[in-house]
Amino acid sequence: MSVDAENVSLYYPSISGDGSGFFTLVNGERFRGENVREVKKGKSELCRYL
Repeated sequence: MSVDAENVSLYYPSISGDGSGFFTLVNGERFRGENVREVKKGKSELCRYL
């Protein structure tokens, strides 16, 4: 799944250091992502997680 960077309100990396993190979107939805990485595609940035 991909989320546009402009839709991410907050991101906190997990203290475990395994590449996971906690997200809050601008609409208030919260979730945990694993194997998080930033991907740049042209002028837009995407945050991908598995």
